[in-house]
Amino acid sequence: MNNGFVIGQWYVNPSEGTISSDSETKHLEPKALSVLLVLAKSGDKVVSQEQFFEQVWPNQAVVNEVLSSNIARLRKALGDDRKTNTYIKTVPKKGYKLIKSVIWSEPNTAINKHKAGTLNNGQNSTYKLRRRQVYSLIVLSLLTYMLFIWQQQNKEPSLDGNDMATIAVLPFNQTGNDSNLMHFSDGFAEEIIHQLSTNAKLRVIARSASFQYRDTDKTSPEIASELNVKYLIEGNIRENENGLRIGVQLIDAKNNYLLWSRVFDESTEDIYKIQQLVSIAVRDLLNLNVNSLNTTTRIHPESKEAYKLFIMAQAYMKIATVDSYETALELLQKAIIISPDYALAYSNQALCTLLLYQYKHLDRDSAISKTKSLLNHALKLQSDLPEVYVVNGLMYTYLKKYDKAEYNFRQALDLIPNSYSANHNFAFLLWQQSRFKEAIKYGELALATAPISKQTHFLLSDSLASLAEFEQAESQYMHCINVVSDYPACYAGLGNMYMIIAELDKASYYMDKSASVCEPDNFWHNITYSSLLIHRGEYNEAEQLLENVRNKIPTDYFLLRTQWLAAVSLEQTEQYFKLIDELTLQHPNDIDLKKFRALKAFWTRDFHQAIKLYEQINLEAPQFMNSVWDYADGLSHATILAMSYDKIGDGEKKQHTMMLVEQHLSSLPEGFDRVQGGKYIRAQYAAISGDINQANILLQELEQDWNLNWLIRKDPFWTYISES
Repeated sequence: MNNGFVIGQWYVNPSEGTISSDSETKHLEPKALSVLLVLAKSGDKVVSQEQFFEQVWPNQAVVNEVLSSNIARLRKALGDDRKTNTYIKTVPKKGYKLIKSVIWSEPNTAINKHKAGTLNNGQNSTYKLRRRQVYSLIVLSLLTYMLFIWQQQNKEPSLDGNDMATIAVLPFNQTGNDSNLMHFSDGFAEEIIHQLSTNAKLRVIARSASFQYRDTDKTSPEIASELNVKYLIEGNIRENENGLRIGVQLIDAKNNYLLWSRVFDESTEDIYKIQQLVSIAVRDLLNLNVNSLNTTTRIHPESKEAYKLFIMAQAYMKIATVDSYETALELLQKAIIISPDYALAYSNQALCTLLLYQYKHLDRDSAISKTKSLLNHALKLQSDLPEVYVVNGLMYTYLKKYDKAEYNFRQALDLIPNSYSANHNFAFLLWQQSRFKEAIKYGELALATAPISKQTHFLLSDSLASLAEFEQAESQYMHCINVVSDYPACYAGLGNMYMIIAELDKASYYMDKSASVCEPDNFWHNITYSSLLIHRGEYNEAEQLLENVRNKIPTDYFLLRTQWLAAVSLEQTEQYFKLIDELTLQHPNDIDLKKFRALKAFWTRDFHQAIKLYEQINLEAPQFMNSVWDYADGLSHATILAMSYDKIGDGEKKQHTMMLVEQHLSSLPEGFDRVQGGKYIRAQYAAISGDINQANILLQELEQDWNLNWLIRKDPFWTYISES
């Protein structure tokens, strides 16, 4: 049994787990007491983290956070802190040491029966037996209470509301500076995330959120609070002569309590089995019924080497650069050579190929052809693989085959409802289709597992702005900027919103912020900035900037609309319509291009062709006919269609279309009144409805207030009205 000792004003009694002064007695947790004993026995020498791990947690996997948490508990108990350094000093990159001297008692001597304060004052009062009995009763009561709390906390969690069990897997630590080991560690942790995600009773935070805490100084409770989870998984991986040694811990982060810990050796356990054992331990400890496990599993090969290559490839994919995607493709190909039936490897190759197209590193046709081939191969090998459906959905989104995209995303969500990738990409699809309310729903589901996802925060912000909910959108954009201050889309999105409500100073400020954190050739920034230049009257500068980006995604709707506005401002619509004809030859079925083919037909008095194209769009995606962002630029495909019906004398279809326009305008909140271009669309609506006086009143107001008032004189819509 350890002898007692005095340090400062405290007498430490290891046998009772207490520290006592003249005025109080405190109980220490066993591990915190063990840490204090190691420090005391080392005198004034520095104790390294490795020494603590060997003496306090022998044969256990322990991360640095556990040690620092126990040091923090000791400091609090002793009345110490990092600033005062009265008892414990942190020695950077070396460890910890005691500052005050330790006075040890001998067995059966008086010192272990006296308080430290009494010794310091030369007094000689002893602990009484009755006091020991009282302490024993207190300890027993505390243990009983702790057992009750433990039982309550580990009841099977409810599936509704906030009672669902929540967990985050933090990046695993690794010894040394071997980049390959780091990538393997990241991939290993990500596979645990997937294993846990198949449990419908467990909400697992996405990798993009939890891996933000690599090398953090934050405590487990702080991390858990920021991620809004109760449990954390931490671990470390190190190499030895027999392979890898992997330590894993499950922590109740709300209470800062270690629930489970185990060390695995690759020599006795294969990597995939280790991940399964971790998932089983979590399920059992948190009382997550086995029946709640989704039947879909990721099938990995027997080859350890193929699985290691797959894990490494996953880590490289998360770096998200052209070079990292190409490296991942090479690693996955090596895995396939070893295990030709590896469905997941084919699926990830498909995703890498698709992302290289997105990054404009591969041409569209070859990338899509290769992606389809890889996905078909993966589906033949495993037909219920959620990842295949997600990649398929993303591919069809890029192809603008929205029905097929939606089918695939829903298939993925049926297999794994909590999947961040499926929820976010489905929200992205809905956003592209202008189905903003639905996009918000699935975006919020995605944020539940990835609360600091910059892409999802932007999607939510932009969807709110698209619904003219500008105050909410402004708040969401600012939250996005606060969460990820280096993400240009949030700055550009906020700048774009301020532009359409005619707050050009704010718009310019946030577009400049966007420029400061993005690459000079960033496609989306340059389109948005071009639009701002047009609203500021800098038409030539806008045209020059558009010239630099027009070949990246030539049929992108926002690019086509901004090019149209620039062409009208510079009286170059003839050249613009030639561009539309050239693109039509290359992309005859592109739905975004159809809108501007219809616009061209309207401007050139080919009303039957305009109607034909718009009716095709109405069948495919009727929500595209009305958009707040279009209104801001003085464009409404629906009012153009109504006017086209009027010009050919089809009054019934004209009235039906006008009813749809009125329904959309009346559905917008009061904030829509801040969009000057919206007033222009209301003027068009009034004119087609026969209320010319109201139309003229609105146009006169626009002549005074609207940055794009020149559109009134150049838009053939008003010529057609005067002819009616």
